[in-house]
Amino acid sequence: MATLENVKVLIEQFYAQTQAEWYKNLLGYVPAVLEVNSLGETSGYRPERNFILISLAKGNLDDHDILDRDGWPLWKAELVHEMLHEFAHKALRAASECGTTLNAMPKHPVWGSCPGHDELFCTAVCEKASSFGLSPEELLGRL
Repeated sequence: MATLENVKVLIEQFYAQTQAEWYKNLLGYVPAVLEVNSLGETSGYRPERNFILISLAKGNLDDHDILDRDGWPLWKAELVHEMLHEFAHKALRAASECGTTLNAMPKHPVWGSCPGHDELFCTAVCEKASSFGLSPEELLGRL
């Protein structure tokens, strides 16, 4: 069984490496403070605090793929989702044509109609999908 500590290390490493790639050309970028816990709270990005929370339910530590950094365990899907919110907030000023098109597709059943899942968020998906070797539609489907 995985421990919160070894999953937390994976999450922190993935965040640092991905952010370094995504923001290498953005002057003045300050990474969000990242908190990882097992309280089962709702994960989220809070722009006003420059803060990302990834909260895993204790039962998720038993997931067979929890330590698979290259796959898409629950923590990776949640982290990438919140990183896309961060990217949309910090690096984007307007929606792209791809973001507008992606936003017009059927919404995710859980979070699709929640605030912040708009054309700008979808533009972030469009811009960053290739960093995972995925199309925007494929990345959106993994979130």
